[in-house]
Amino acid sequence: MKRLFTFLMITLLSAVAVQAQRPDFSLVGFGVGTVGGTGGTEVQIKTYADLAANVTGTDKKILKINGTITGPNGGVILDIGSNKSIIGVGSTAMLSMINLHLKNSQQIIIQNLKMSMIGSTLGSDADLIAIETTSSNTVKYVWIDHCELFNVRPTLPETAAKKDLYDGMIDIKKSSSLITISWCYFHDHWKCSLIGFTDTDVYDRKITYHHNYFKNIKSRAPSYRGGTGHIYNNYFDGLVGSDAPTSDAINSREEACLKTESNYFKNYTNTIYTALDDVVKPGFAYGTNNIFENSAAQTAGTCSSFSTPYNYKMDPTANIPNIVVAWSGVGKLDGSVVTNIENVEISENSFSFYPSPVKDLLTMELNIDDISNSNLTIKDNTGKTVLTPKLADLLAGSNTLQIDMSQLKSGVYHCILFNGYKNISKTLVKE
Repeated sequence: MKRLFTFLMITLLSAVAVQAQRPDFSLVGFGVGTVGGTGGTEVQIKTYADLAANVTGTDKKILKINGTITGPNGGVILDIGSNKSIIGVGSTAMLSMINLHLKNSQQIIIQNLKMSMIGSTLGSDADLIAIETTSSNTVKYVWIDHCELFNVRPTLPETAAKKDLYDGMIDIKKSSSLITISWCYFHDHWKCSLIGFTDTDVYDRKITYHHNYFKNIKSRAPSYRGGTGHIYNNYFDGLVGSDAPTSDAINSREEACLKTESNYFKNYTNTIYTALDDVVKPGFAYGTNNIFENSAAQTAGTCSSFSTPYNYKMDPTANIPNIVVAWSGVGKLDGSVVTNIENVEISENSFSFYPSPVKDLLTMELNIDDISNSNLTIKDNTGKTVLTPKLADLLAGSNTLQIDMSQLKSGVYHCILFNGYKNISKTLVKE
């Protein structure tokens, strides 16, 4: 009993997480050291001609994208020179039908931009961001942050015409490394992010994906060939509906070793896996503290953990859906889009329950101002929702809710209260 109490106290302390303020958006990951065009000339970009004229060469520039800029002639591949920061202004900056092609480029920041290839006729060249090298060149130090990348929602039947209408969202090939992809919103697309273009392209690219939101993505989130990568605190929200194909997330291939930590998977057929029918050699993953809601658990083989050469802070996995949905994508860097979140009170005292351990009936007391926008879920230790108590069932004239737990198996469960803006999670034990 003493051991159980100690476990509960540690779990409770670690599980309580409140998204009360703007997260730390500092650069972390393998891309640490990326400065882009910092210290260079700042240029306001309002037309495609402005953009094309300022992305060439290696001189330092900070290109501020204003409004929507559309590529000519059904889409264009635009080569980006080294030492450039391409940053959207406000929440409306967008690149339409423009493939940002980082070929042999170093020191690149792409931030706060919407990007889409809808309408493009580029076909297999219709990547949104393509990173690759030629000959003995390298690409290194790239940071892609707070961008929204989208095309069209995948639907059945799965045909080559649909899947190949647009290519990848971020494809990274050959001798490219030291890259961070953070706080991006990827949605409505077939093939999201390909790492390595053939089964022999197994360069150790060292890429970090963290706090990204993958919504309505069919596959390659990412598909990772060779080397090492770090994938943590991402939210994968898969395709659902009778007209939708199934979703596949992290495909580790060709002896890659991926550290996959505290990711949240929802409605995914394959989460951390190897597509054995499409590889010469399987890949591996070191997966810890991931939650699988209505999703398969890891099936990829396990590799040994490796140390990352940077410090990072992980958010509790149960809180990842709300944190990532609130703060990924464009217009979030200064907190202006979600400033109202900071004024909505929710704390550890917002709800309590007894007894714990519980056998049959759990009594919960809530202390929140407005239940109309709030919801309560109880999940098992795999992240599967097992109960959704109705807050409208509060006992008349009180703030007390009684929940029948008798049908649940013995074990550890997580109670998550979400007030429309933030959430708080507490752990309980069912006898």
